Amino acid sequence: VLSRRGESEGALALLRAQQGRDDAAQSLRAELVEQLLAAGRAREAWLESKPLLAGAPRPRLLELAGAAAIAAGEPLEALAAYSRALANDPAREGALDGLAYLFERAPDVADAIALARARAHPEDARAWQRVLRGRVDAGRGADAFALYESLAENLRADPELKLEAVAALRGAGRLAEGLALVAGLCPDPSTATPHGPRAWYERGLLEFERLDLAAAERCFERAAFGPLEAEALFNRGLLQLRGQRYAEAARSLEAALTKRRDLSAAWLELGHIQRLYLGDRAAAEASYRAYLELVGRDAEIEALLGEAR
Repeated sequence: VLSRRGESEGALALLRAQQGRDDAAQSLRAELVEQLLAAGRAREAWLESKPLLAGAPRPRLLELAGAAAIAAGEPLEALAAYSRALANDPAREGALDGLAYLFERAPDVADAIALARARAHPEDARAWQRVLRGRVDAGRGADAFALYESLAENLRADPELKLEAVAALRGAGRLAEGLALVAGLCPDPSTATPHGPRAWYERGLLEFERLDLAAAERCFERAAFGPLEAEALFNRGLLQLRGQRYAEAARSLEAALTKRRDLSAAWLELGHIQRLYLGDRAAAEASYRAYLELVGRDAEIEALLGEAR
């Protein structure tokens, strides 16, 4: 009644005062959690919902705890609650809806898992690296860099973690800060350190974002070693294409494809260069067919091949 009259604080105070009563069904606590959720006090709702998980709770209480965990940004807690509810009742609609909601937001769940692992092993730099990389890949550059800054000094000094922080700054649009951080990680020659080629690659991406294309091309040249060799050659080829250096661009893309035959974008760009700028339609057709083998269907390229025949 108090809640319906708009007296939410009075309703919450009354419910809190009754929590010590003998209430085997936990109806008073469930009502408190629901009232807190309705009031937008998600964190409190989640904390108050934890006793609902004790013993063998009914599915409805587990669903309520799951909803509170989702609202509070605790996807692993929500996953556990909904899974327990579903184990008790496989046809439980609320639990199924809650799990579907979580799976639609798989990156959030993956982030929570990676963060839990990192917190369990706080000195493991690679565990923190996985968290940072996941956030960057999910478009959460600002969150990733904030996490990096919160780490212990010895972790922040780790070159691989620094490179994830550089990628985070790029994702957040903080290009000048990214360049300042990556500069000390770029050796000459680039292979002088294990992380050198990737550092030059990240620097190239930053320079490209700043539209300093000449600097970006030089960076990608230095980055063309190790695991990112194909990507660096591909990016160098794109920059040469923008500079109308078509023969050089084709050679760079061909070099990239010798390292990674499954780089579909390189086959596509190479086909365009061969057809439009080098006048080699036979080579272009071969490149287009290699591209289609990787991607399946592409109406525009299929039409071009029809014209070639």
